[in-house]
Amino acid sequence: MCALAINQASIRFCQRRKSQCQLDITLIQNANILLANEQSNLSREYNARLKGKDISYYANGEYNKMSYSFLMGTGLTTFDLLWNNPKNIKSDNSMILTDAGGLVVMNDEYAHALKKVLGDGCINAKGKGGTFSTDKIPALIAEVAGLDEEAVKEIIAGGTLSSVWEGNAIHKNTQTLNVNSIESEYNNSDTLTDKIASIVDFFYPIFQAAAVNGWTNRYSKEIETNPDYVSDALVSGTLQLQQVQKSDGNYKPDTSLSYFTMAGIGGVTAKQESSHREEVTAWYNQQRELINQKETMNNLRITELDAEMQALNTEMESLKSLIQDDIKIFNMFG
Repeated sequence: MCALAINQASIRFCQRRKSQCQLDITLIQNANILLANEQSNLSREYNARLKGKDISYYANGEYNKMSYSFLMGTGLTTFDLLWNNPKNIKSDNSMILTDAGGLVVMNDEYAHALKKVLGDGCINAKGKGGTFSTDKIPALIAEVAGLDEEAVKEIIAGGTLSSVWEGNAIHKNTQTLNVNSIESEYNNSDTLTDKIASIVDFFYPIFQAAAVNGWTNRYSKEIETNPDYVSDALVSGTLQLQQVQKSDGNYKPDTSLSYFTMAGIGGVTAKQESSHREEVTAWYNQQRELINQKETMNNLRITELDAEMQALNTEMESLKSLIQDDIKIFNMFG
């Protein structure tokens, strides 16, 4: 009786294990179907990328891939770009970067300034910031550019900043060689006003559009770590270029990517480099190989499970034979 019970328990174990193998095979086959879909999507993206172009701007004798700093500035160092490297920053201040939903794309530096001025509650857990009063724009510009808020307000109002001081000027008489110190008045108001105005004019459309349409910093990691991200995202449609209307902060209708590239607004250019096809093909082959590796591993696992099921079937047949023998012996002595 003991041997009979053990054999019956062994059959039940084999049956449970066989059912688990069948379930695992079904799950792996479903995973292979998903891999086939992934392969189809990869092929479509590959073909789309082959036809796509890099979004660039022309500066210093070469085409440069579109960057966040070109479109949206670099915060405190935007002064330097505007005055010393103007070709490396957009010429049309009304052109800004948004996501597909029209939210102004902010990097972490700008998002930090927004939270400092508007409060931490101005953005949700998904990185989406709401609209806000345009009265906050001077404080935001002052925060990101390191300026005095009152000076920003004065520029926005069309005023002039005062930069006048008294000082001594050293003059040398070329005939007598006598050196005299003469008190003079210095006025640098025009230069100071022009410099601050250039910064205010650059940032105002960005924060005006954010106030009216909302903003997001969900793309800040990609922008920081991937130098190709902005160009690729503009091609795919994940990010978009918009032209801000100064009157109300809304976007000019029908400002598609082709609108900017065909009109040459802001220095935007669509260009396909000679190495583009090779780069895309290398990327495609790498992704396809990863899918093939997963599929190969899945198929090997299915083969292993099939072999295990065959072994279980053989073992169950053997156990059934032993059980029949045990029953005959039990009946004989019973």
